[in-house]
Amino acid sequence: MSQLLFWRSEFKRCWNGQGACRTYCTKYETYMHLCPDATLCCLPYGLKPVKTQKV
Repeated sequence: MSQLLFWRSEFKRCWNGQGACRTYCTKYETYMHLCPDATLCCLPYGLKPVKTQKV
């Protein structure tokens, strides 16, 4: 488990610390937007925000 935490910590964080800036997202993640350094902001599928309707 500690190796997983170390691996995740080497990436820049995005989406209020919930995502990671990477060149490619893993098969367990979804792309949300671009990070400032033009990499992908990858979020785990369970954290994908729900779209809200405009009133």
